[in-house]
Amino acid sequence: MAVLEADILSLSPRTIEKNLETIFRKLGVENRTAAAALAMHEP
Repeated sequence: MAVLEADILSLSPRTIEKNLETIFRKLGVENRTAAAALAMHEP
C-alpha cells in the first residue's frame, strides 16, 4: 500500500512507512485497521 501512496504523492515508500509509524505511535495503535477502528469510536 505504501508504494501506491508514494507514487501518488511523489514520495519514497520509506517516507510513507515512517510517517505512518509516527501516526500509529501517537494514536497508540499498531496498524491502519486499529487506527480506523479508533477513529470510528471517537466522538
